[in-house]
Amino acid sequence: MALAIARQRLLTAKYDYFELQDTERGPGGGFRCETLPQVTLECIAKNPEIDAIAAKAQPGIDAVLKALNKVLHEKWLEWEVPQEVGKAWDKDGKEAHRRFWEAKRAKRKEIDASILRNATPETLYDRPFKKTRIVRVSGPFTVEAIPAPAVEAPDAAAPVPQFETSEAEGRISDKAGDYLSDMINLLRLQGGVIFPKGRKMELANIRAVSLGFVQAEAESGQNGKTLKVAIGFGPQHGPVTAYQVQESTPAAKMNGYDVLLFCGFSFDPEARALIQKTPVKGLTVEFVNVAPDVLIGDLLKTGRASQIFTAYGEPDVRLTKGKDDTYVVELAGVDIYDPLTGKAESTRGEDAAAWFLDTDYDGMTFHICQAFFPGDKDAWDKLQRALKAQIEPETFELMRGTKSFPFQPGKHKRIAVKVIDFRGNEVPRVMELAARK
Repeated sequence: MALAIARQRLLTAKYDYFELQDTERGPGGGFRCETLPQVTLECIAKNPEIDAIAAKAQPGIDAVLKALNKVLHEKWLEWEVPQEVGKAWDKDGKEAHRRFWEAKRAKRKEIDASILRNATPETLYDRPFKKTRIVRVSGPFTVEAIPAPAVEAPDAAAPVPQFETSEAEGRISDKAGDYLSDMINLLRLQGGVIFPKGRKMELANIRAVSLGFVQAEAESGQNGKTLKVAIGFGPQHGPVTAYQVQESTPAAKMNGYDVLLFCGFSFDPEARALIQKTPVKGLTVEFVNVAPDVLIGDLLKTGRASQIFTAYGEPDVRLTKGKDDTYVVELAGVDIYDPLTGKAESTRGEDAAAWFLDTDYDGMTFHICQAFFPGDKDAWDKLQRALKAQIEPETFELMRGTKSFPFQPGKHKRIAVKVIDFRGNEVPRVMELAARK
């Protein structure tokens, strides 16, 4: 949810435009920033102009001091002259006093200017110059994470039949054993997986197993029948990868499971694309989002009403090719699996909180090229008011819709679509534009 909100705020906001040092290099060349002279004792002591200024101004100061002493009948030295005018002074005395201090201030002002002129400039990097007539908006960006190794498969490669929970826990020997035990316990406490529209896949007899990347199994009811459910957990600090899906699918099929659940904090688009390209007959595969709150450990209160394990669905995307070799992507909806009947239902694309399009997906990084927020009609209002002179209102209506802007195919000839619901769950889909060499 935090990532979904952050994306929306970044994409729908306006930002200040700063002056560049080198327009050809862009921001990489740095910005023009305010500078202040850094005055030090060294720069004052080594400034030769100060002595020259003092020598030049001293005859004038001596002349007005002599005139002041003559008018007031005093014998003041330069540093003895008071700054305030005496009450008993006549007009000539006051005028001589004024001319003396004017000469002193002129000398001080010229010396200060010389000190500032010869001081080392200090750049204020937090104060770049702004161009008020230019409005800057967010460009394409990615959400990155620190790479983390996937959950390693146990050393025992042979399939293990059903056995008691205590025995199973003893045979799991991977490095994430404690993490897997915690995830299994959380799944037991919740009692199943939450699907949209309040539907829940009840899981009974959840127990640990050792079948490569399949770390747990359970039973679920559907239309009066009992289904065998295989469960695989993604790494604690990383996404569910395509390799994990590739290794788990045949293991679940060969061991007679009806449903395979991949539970993870995030999912590589290639992991979902693998299932979309090569579905396994007789095996239903679902991707279950795990709430990141579980990482806080004992601070999380978990019960059967918790929504730690939630599933969303699969994007229903339509791709249209125009006459000018451009493509348009339409989000028709999201196909949602009903765990009670085993059938898939479709929701409208307008019900999605947001969806993003990568027009040239490289298979590694999802790069947001176009962003749409159909579920929030007010998302673009602030940006629309700022850019109303540059962009037509019809363009902003497209940003609230389910159809993308026309785009040219990239060098990878592949696109990726990522849909986000109001709970923050993400579901990506990868599509080929043409046959690649």
